[in-house]
Amino acid sequence: MKVLCTKIISPTIGEQVADSPWIQIGREYVVLAISAYPGRSPLLQILADDNSPSWWDSEMFGTTSTRIPSVWVATVSDDGGVNFEPDRWRERGFWERYFDRDGDAEAIFQEELAKILSEAE
Repeated sequence: MKVLCTKIISPTIGEQVADSPWIQIGREYVVLAISAYPGRSPLLQILADDNSPSWWDSEMFGTTSTRIPSVWVATVSDDGGVNFEPDRWRERGFWERYFDRDGDAEAIFQEELAKILSEAE
């Protein structure tokens, strides 16, 4: 799945801004995961311009490719949230280990990322 950034909403202040060091208007991004919870705007996880996975308001994007990655699984949480992401990224503590530069977590991230990127149209 790919999206085109059409505007930037600051994740810290929740308002539209002119630019960001992490994302660019007019640039296409591959969606790594989706998270949607009742009463909140859905979030898309993409690789930011610094190559780090980060979450952004879905309102910032338009869809350019609707192909869903085969490695995504769908889960529904007790509070009504719906998530689409690679199953291996769902393991408790995965993201903490990844951002702490744990070698095993980094390898898992890269393996799943490669699958997602290979399927992006």
